[in-house]
Amino acid sequence: MNKCLNCGQQVPASLKYCDKLCRCAYHSMKHSRKLGTLSKEDALAALGELVCKYTTCGALFTPETFGQVYCSKSCRDKEALLIRPSKTFEQKLRWNHKLSVEYYQELFEKGCAVCSEPFDMGDRNLIPCIDHNHKCCKIGTSCTRCRRGLIHSKCNLILGHADDSPLLLRQAAHYLETHEKIQMQML
Repeated sequence: MNKCLNCGQQVPASLKYCDKLCRCAYHSMKHSRKLGTLSKEDALAALGELVCKYTTCGALFTPETFGQVYCSKSCRDKEALLIRPSKTFEQKLRWNHKLSVEYYQELFEKGCAVCSEPFDMGDRNLIPCIDHNHKCCKIGTSCTRCRRGLIHSKCNLILGHADDSPLLLRQAAHYLETHEKIQMQML
């Protein structure tokens, strides 16, 4: 075990700092040639207010963690997925799903086609999935005939476990509604 070079906490032998904030604090002190250590709170305070990095936002915000450059999860997600998609992401859209990035952006902005809630790249249940009929195209691909929309991963799991059966989903909804009525009568 080693000690963090900034705050002195125990860290695994392969690390020099307990987190990014301690690393930043240590290096800011080293480069300014000041002796002593800088607390994590002082390092955040030194950052002050920042301008959101998302191109159309530009809001001023105070970062809550070191390395935060967006004012909200929404701005982070839009910048990461929509404004600057990676070539591999673009290629997957074009080759596997016959989708343009622009059309994907439109679908992303609308939110989930099942529950209408927005997507959140920080929550694995709320990331977008391209929903399609598996009778037409295999998993991981889709075409204009079988593609139904962009939905949350949790909504995709619900449809998948129901084998895309509207009858089974209606029966499940009826089951839940019936038992909720019974439970309300018991109270």
